[in-house]
Amino acid sequence: MEVDSDSRPPARRNARWAGLAGSLLLALASLPAQAGSAPTRIEVAVNGMVCAFCAQGIERKLRSLPATESVQVNLEQRLVLLTLRPGTTIEEAQLRSLIRNAGFDVRQIRRLPAAP
Repeated sequence: MEVDSDSRPPARRNARWAGLAGSLLLALASLPAQAGSAPTRIEVAVNGMVCAFCAQGIERKLRSLPATESVQVNLEQRLVLLTLRPGTTIEEAQLRSLIRNAGFDVRQIRRLPAAP
């Protein structure tokens, strides 16, 4: 014979589990769809980035973001290509602030089509 260690009435135990299951379903429904979604790419034109040390500083800052999948810096064109993890995003204001705090100016931010 199986002994139930939970002394609460069965109706209260079931209500608790139903509440937890409902909360889990709501949380899962609010997550962005990631299956099959391509990563977002953002190109940032940066003023003041003139050396490898500059590029490394920007790259390090951007890699610290949870949404970042990869960062590529083109010193010659003064461009940063940021690829975000599928289903994630970053606000332009946050991106501008992060680069300004690293000591550089943002000339332009462009969201690019997903890579093939």
